[in-house]
Amino acid sequence: MRVLRHQFREFLPKDLMLRLIRMAEHYCTMQLRLVMKVSITFCLSKDLSLMLKILINGLQSKHVRQRCALVLSGMEQI
Repeated sequence: MRVLRHQFREFLPKDLMLRLIRMAEHYCTMQLRLVMKVSITFCLSKDLSLMLKILINGLQSKHVRQRCALVLSGMEQI
């Protein structure tokens, strides 16, 4: 959660940001947390380099690799 908090510190007030992240993580499985991070990044900053960095970091983790590939292919189509 610390990584996620750091990425969005400049966009949201801390109290609101932490509540949103906790709520989102509560409803997400490990496989979907990466998708959530990419979605939030796109909505807040439209920063493609940050989204790709998140995806590449996710690809290092075996249990989210398949989900990352799906997200990346969806981004390429956009």
